[in-house]
Parts: sequence; C-alpha cells; structure tokens
Amino acid sequence: MATMESAAHRRAGRRLRRIRRAGYAVVALAAAGACAAVGGGRQCTLTAAIEGVSLSVAPAEAAEVDGGTMELCRGGDCEEYDLRFDPETAAVDQGCDGDTCSARSEPTGGLATRVEVEHLTTDRMDVRVELRDSGGEALFSDELAAAAETSYPNGPDCPAGPPQLALRIEDGSLQERG
Repeated sequence: MATMESAAHRRAGRRLRRIRRAGYAVVALAAAGACAAVGGGRQCTLTAAIEGVSLSVAPAEAAEVDGGTMELCRGGDCEEYDLRFDPETAAVDQGCDGDTCSARSEPTGGLATRVEVEHLTTDRMDVRVELRDSGGEALFSDELAAAAETSYPNGPDCPAGPPQLALRIEDGSLQERG
C-alpha cells in the first residue's frame, strides 16, 4: 500500500515539475521579447494595435443613440458593420508624487466604438455612418471620403502596426479625428 501512494506521489511531483518548467519557459520568452534589442539599441515592446476604425460621438450628439451602422466602400466593394457603443471616457490627470504619476478615467457623456476591419489599407475609401435610437429611428446620417493611417503603437522608431482610421461625430457631421 505504501508503494502505491509513493508512486502516485512521485507522478504528482513530476507533473508539478513539468508545469513549473513550462512556466519558466513562458517567463523567459516574455523577457526575450521585451529585451529584443541587445547591445543598447531602441527596445520595442510587443504592444499591438487593432486594424480598424474607431468612432466617437460627441456628448451633444449622443443623447438618444442606441446603435447604428457603418458602411465602408473600397475599390467598388462595400461592407456594412453594426455599431455598438460604450460610454466614452477620458483620462484625467491626478498629478505626480515623486516618480509616480496617476490618472483616472472619467465619462465624457459621449459614446465610443471600435470596429475591426480586415485588410484595411491606407487608400481613400467612402465611409457612411448612420445612428439610430432604441426604436430604430434614424438620428444621424453622414458620409465622407477618408484614408486610414499606419499606426505606430510602440513609437515611430519601432516597426509599423496596422492601419487605423479615427472618426468623430460632432457639430452635426462625420469628421476625421486628428
């Protein structure tokens, strides 16, 4: 009986050691990625960016908005996307204490959404946005020609990320956010 318990105990110990080794490997890989530049060059993190369109709705335009649609037309092909909004927030500086600085997130009264768009390019495209209330009634409709821009989520000295287009609905019109 004692040998069966010992065998089970040994198996559990081996399994635990394998799990630990796998954990060490993950930590080592993460450290290697963070320290990609050996010898003092610029270090680029693994921060990623989402390929797509971000849309914010100014507080004055957001009161009755429940959802909407966005149509992107590129090279004669059009795709329609459903828009589901979240409350928009902004960072509010809370100052610094020595080397530690902080900020808090505060609602703006506006709305925001992000739409992932596959194969987005920096070519100009036609964008049409329609916003609706909870009963499906159209509240807003506008369009513009715009081009996504290449993103640099780790800064201009690091490799480029995917294209992104930032839009805002404000003062009764659809605008590129710059």
